[in-house]
Amino acid sequence: MHMTIGALGKSAAVFGAACALLAGGLSLTLSDMYRSLALIHVQKADGQPTTLNAYRAELTNVVGQALSQESLVSIMEKENLYPRERLDRPMADVINKMRQNVRIVAKSADAIEVSFDCADAVRAQQTTLDLVAKIKDDLVHLAPKNDTAAHTIFEVFDEPSMPQRPFRPNRAGITSFGLGVGGLIGVVAAWVRRSAAKAAVERS
Repeated sequence: MHMTIGALGKSAAVFGAACALLAGGLSLTLSDMYRSLALIHVQKADGQPTTLNAYRAELTNVVGQALSQESLVSIMEKENLYPRERLDRPMADVINKMRQNVRIVAKSADAIEVSFDCADAVRAQQTTLDLVAKIKDDLVHLAPKNDTAAHTIFEVFDEPSMPQRPFRPNRAGITSFGLGVGGLIGVVAAWVRRSAAKAAVERS
């Protein structure tokens, strides 16, 4: 039994190390992605609190406009995003790719979080800044007629951040996953070899 455990452990270690190296190598081929975040806070000009729920219809329109083809193409051209993709792929595909890299979500009852993911940290920040400016302007213009910009403030609470490190790929996680999968494969392989050897002995 001790020999079996030892064999299993050795096989798991060998396969685990090999798969960890493979996974680590593959992770190095993946581009670093940076995420810039900003927070838009809504409040009354007199300091009284309000909520995003009061602007639900306007927010739906504003998010739709921010993610529209016209808006994204304008920002894309301004920040020179996806230059290779724009040469090689249909514009609709490039727009969809950019749309997937934009996040506009309610962070709390009175704040919206806006973020953009990009392989370039500076462009991530600049693009988030562009998105925030558009959302802010559109919110003011679409505010209810009885609640104009004079009565409501949409304040950029946290300016678009300059990403200091990539948020993906998680190379340590990928390598650890490879180690675990390799270890499991090693255990199975050792068990299969042992079973085959035992069957061969019994037949002889």
